[in-house]
Amino acid sequence: MNKQANRRRRMPALSVLSLALLGVLSMPAWAADPACIDTTGTPTGATTNQGNEHGQDNSTCSVGSSAYGQSNNASGTWSIAFGNYNVATGFESAAFGNGNFASGQWAAAFGMSNQATALRSSAFGHMGIASGLGSMVFSGWYDKNFDGLFTVDETSRATGKSAVALGAGANATADYATAVGVNAAASGEKSAAFGVGVKAFGGFSVVMGRDSTAFGDYSTAVGNGNNAGGINASAFGVVSNAMSDWSTAFGLHSTAESRYSTSIGLGGLAAGVGSLTLSSLYDLNGNGVLDWDIAIGGLDPNCDPLLGECWGSTEVARAAGRYSVAIGGAVLAQGDRSVVVGVANSAKGADSSVFGSHGTATGRGSLALSAFFITEGSPVFDVDTDGDGINDAYSVGAIATGDSAIALGANVWAKGDYATAIGVGNTAIGRYNSAFGYGNTTFGLYAAAVGAGNEASCEGYCNAFGSYSRALDDYASAFGYQSQALALGSTALGYRAVAGEAGTVSFGHSATDLDISGSAYGSELNARLTHVAAGTALTDAVNLGQLNAAISGVSGGGAPLHFYSVNSTDTTAGNYNNDGATGINASAVGVGNTASGEESSAYGIGNVADGSGASAIGGWNTASDDGSSAIGYSSIASGYFSSAVGSVTAASGDYSSAFGYGSAAYGDKSTALGYQAVANESGVVSFGHSAGDTDPVYGDMFGSDLNARLIHVAAGINDTDAVNVGQLGMLVNWFGGGASFTGGAFTAPTFTIQGISYNNVGAAFAAIDGWMSNNAGGGTQGPAGPAGPAGPAGADGTNVSSHFFSVNSTDSSAANYNNDGASGDGAAAVGVGNTASGDWSGAYGVANIASGTFAHAFGINNEAIGLSSMAFGDDNTVSAGGGIAVGRYNTVTGGNGSAIGDGNTASGAQSSAVGYHNTASGDQSSAIGYGSQALNVGSTAIGYQAVADRDYAVSVGAAGAEHQVIHVADGTEATDAVNVRQMQAGDAQTLATSKAYTDSKFAAWNDSFLTQFQQQTDVRFAQTDKRIDQIGAMGSAMTHMAVNAANGNSAKGRIAIGVGSQGSQGAVSIGYGKRLGDRGSFSLGASFSSGESSVGGGFGFDL
Repeated sequence: MNKQANRRRRMPALSVLSLALLGVLSMPAWAADPACIDTTGTPTGATTNQGNEHGQDNSTCSVGSSAYGQSNNASGTWSIAFGNYNVATGFESAAFGNGNFASGQWAAAFGMSNQATALRSSAFGHMGIASGLGSMVFSGWYDKNFDGLFTVDETSRATGKSAVALGAGANATADYATAVGVNAAASGEKSAAFGVGVKAFGGFSVVMGRDSTAFGDYSTAVGNGNNAGGINASAFGVVSNAMSDWSTAFGLHSTAESRYSTSIGLGGLAAGVGSLTLSSLYDLNGNGVLDWDIAIGGLDPNCDPLLGECWGSTEVARAAGRYSVAIGGAVLAQGDRSVVVGVANSAKGADSSVFGSHGTATGRGSLALSAFFITEGSPVFDVDTDGDGINDAYSVGAIATGDSAIALGANVWAKGDYATAIGVGNTAIGRYNSAFGYGNTTFGLYAAAVGAGNEASCEGYCNAFGSYSRALDDYASAFGYQSQALALGSTALGYRAVAGEAGTVSFGHSATDLDISGSAYGSELNARLTHVAAGTALTDAVNLGQLNAAISGVSGGGAPLHFYSVNSTDTTAGNYNNDGATGINASAVGVGNTASGEESSAYGIGNVADGSGASAIGGWNTASDDGSSAIGYSSIASGYFSSAVGSVTAASGDYSSAFGYGSAAYGDKSTALGYQAVANESGVVSFGHSAGDTDPVYGDMFGSDLNARLIHVAAGINDTDAVNVGQLGMLVNWFGGGASFTGGAFTAPTFTIQGISYNNVGAAFAAIDGWMSNNAGGGTQGPAGPAGPAGPAGADGTNVSSHFFSVNSTDSSAANYNNDGASGDGAAAVGVGNTASGDWSGAYGVANIASGTFAHAFGINNEAIGLSSMAFGDDNTVSAGGGIAVGRYNTVTGGNGSAIGDGNTASGAQSSAVGYHNTASGDQSSAIGYGSQALNVGSTAIGYQAVADRDYAVSVGAAGAEHQVIHVADGTEATDAVNVRQMQAGDAQTLATSKAYTDSKFAAWNDSFLTQFQQQTDVRFAQTDKRIDQIGAMGSAMTHMAVNAANGNSAKGRIAIGVGSQGSQGAVSIGYGKRLGDRGSFSLGASFSSGESSVGGGFGFDL
């Protein structure tokens, strides 16, 4: 067995403290529980079993302590020990796992043999130690000697205040220090160490990477084997050293020895104070062969270090073009004014630029930002850029071969003037093509692919976005995962959507559509367009958001579109010159529309939106008050925040709503729903009209009543109407006497008393009362007996003493047995256990209570408490005045509220709850159906578990559980906003009009137009290229100025000047920086180039 196997099989030894604790706590299985101890491990003599114990040989020594498992000790108050041999002695401490020790208050130790000994300290993993106040350690064993044997210095520790140690052998020993990684150490105050074997010794120092060290205060070391030894020193790269204060070293084996020195490159040495070195191990100076060229450093001048192929160059960095710049290894700047920086790059086009590794830019003004990508190459990406028969651009980097082309990333190719390829493995072949992301491909003209694995291949103007989507015809667009736009002008949106017909938009696919591999899907996929609002919250079918999106989709920008694709030739109509929207942030779309209110909207024809935030949509609608909405045809919303929807509807009351043909809401907060519904009182909901109501269509009275049924409203699990035959029949049956409710007609009961028929309960009871009054003696009077002596005059009798009045009960102890249940003035109590204590109240049935004035309770166990309240059925409670409850288990607490059905609650004033377990808690709210909730003022919830949580809103569903409104007719008899048939017809007309407009515009194009357009575009790009150079030069100048402005120690601050150059442009910057005390600083700066300028400022402080 080899040494490594031995190491894996050996178990790490426990820490000294853990072994001591285990020695105290470990007992044979038959021994007594472990002794109670304090936070130092000293036995206290306290009694065990004071808390919760589960398992074997556990001890709980304080109030609320818990021990679970074997041989655990929870000595601290409210402490918990879980597992085996764990100890929790601190207040509310926790020890979980095996052999953990938590002695600090609120300390936690999880895992194996961890120690959390300080206040609020935490230890996780294996044998970690958290001894600093608020410290945290995530520990693992680091075998630093590679001998397979555990020692106490091979674990992780967090000993400083609020220190954090994460990783095997990580140590954070100073206050607020952080050590993350294997054998990482942070011993300086507020220092941070991230990586393997890294050390942060200096206060406020930062080190990242592998075996790097930051010795000086505020020093930084990033990379492999770097050392930052001075105050504020920085070392980046591999085995680089910044040895003095404020020194900086970048690269491989780069050294900055003196104060303020900087060394950049391979093997560089900056020995003088404030010196700067750009270097290579083999070629320190480079070579410029023409005027004003710059070439700096590189690797072996004859071979590519990565591919192993000799390039035959005579210098490491070659700047062959005029005014060109070449910096790096095996790089070539051949084009005039070209710039190349990095390794194995080539800039052959004039004004081209290449940065990174293995990049090529051959087009004029092209840009390649390249990353090395290991691949075996392919005929597509291995390119002969200079026509010599030899491939000199490879798929391992970025290739930009068109004029002004841009290639950024690895294995990317931008072939074509103004083409762009950014990411990994992207190909953009064709003028103005774009490919962004991973593995995308574009062919044609103006094609674009963004995401992963997408293809946009057409003669022109196709787009693919998402993952593995395809747009394969002109003007086609595909968005999502494996979506396909296969026909001219088609659009595919979403998961596996297929648009196979010209000019169509698809959100799914048919069973016969083919997936991207060529196989039929086999099943249909349809997608819903959800959460589309018709108001401020965007939750209804067709809304402002959709309309705005449609407008932006049709508009191509540029030339004016007049009526915005509206079929009209009337140049005299309003809004022809796009001037219908006069309010701030207002919108007017269509013929003759005006939107004069702030943030108002008018869409359609002849609409007027005068109020602030008003909306008028459709034809000849008017929304005149703030927040009003008029939708449909000839509708008027003149009330504050009113809504008129449909044809010839009117909403004049504030917060009123009218829906349906000829409906009108005249009262404040009123709602009119349906054909010719009129709501002319405040806070009411109407489904019809009375004969005296005013017709909003013709302006005269209707002349006859119109009542409408509210159908398909659940009153329980098996009932579907608001108050249906089942519910009303149950109530009517309680009257007896053949009473019924059938086919919408009520059949009155018939009671025969003493041979006489009565058709209502009141008349029957009156007859009984009269009969009993006339027969107070209880039967036919017999022969007169001898006269007795005259007795004293008795009180007038008011009740008939016949006990329960023909009620089947023998309970003589029940209320009202002695006809005394009616105690209120003018009250009546009929039945077992009924009481009527309110004046003019009535209780009928069994165990009913009518305690309110004019209150009435009918049935079983009902309570009518409020003034003029009524309860019908069983177990109903009406505590509010004017409330009504019909059914069972209903509750009415809101004034004038009503609850009908089973288990409903009406707690809002004038609220209504109808059906099964509905809640109407908002004032003037209505909840109808099953489990629906109307929570806000004037809100209406209809259907299954609908929630109406906005004032005056109508809801048929809830967030995340929206319901469809179906069977919605279009035309004059429509009851909802817009149905799918209407929307599809509108979309088809819009698309047809858009296509006609686009076709006419493209038909007007000719060669001279394209030539002029190309010339204008070239000029624009040239100007843009110049501005990019100016901005780049300004950025370079600002950067070099900022470096110098940051190093000032003078009490008066420091003024710094920087210069920069990019392409043919130069810039100069000037700035001022000053330290504020020991921890703060601020800076100001400005940069200038010909025609361009920028300013900036900054402020910072040390933590």
